[in-house]
Amino acid sequence: MTSTHSVTVRRLFQAQPARVFAAFSSAEALGKWFTPDPDISIEILAFDFAPQGAFRFCFTMPGDERKGVGGRYERIAPNDEIVFSWIWEAPDPHAAIPTQVRIQFFAQGDATEVVLTHAQLPSEEVGERHALGWKGMFERLTAGFADPQFLATAAQKDAAHV
Repeated sequence: MTSTHSVTVRRLFQAQPARVFAAFSSAEALGKWFTPDPDISIEILAFDFAPQGAFRFCFTMPGDERKGVGGRYERIAPNDEIVFSWIWEAPDPHAAIPTQVRIQFFAQGDATEVVLTHAQLPSEEVGERHALGWKGMFERLTAGFADPQFLATAAQKDAAHV
């Protein structure tokens, strides 16, 4: 099966690129927002945010259905771009089909535009499903940035490395 479909989701966040990037760069941060719906929880099973580092997440749906996904970080350019593979695990009907996610961060004054492109999807239907999921995640991230304490720990860690 040739995977030729892609979807792009854009969102403007009221935060500087470093703060938005930080939301993607730690397991602690992802645990606060990285689900497509408030009724879906995430468990971070593995998270190595480094080039060629692996991640693995488990989403628990209402009714306790669990869906696993994993991949590898292919490119990490701080505050600019993150590229990673995204592979669902069985029993998902699209298990073992490697897809690619590219997230770009663009400064827009005091805000950041994030452009997420999910490529190599097996069908338009699968693309629509993923677009809805990413939009839901961005809704949760937007809500997080409305809280002044959101990612405070991650921001302190970033400041310590400057």
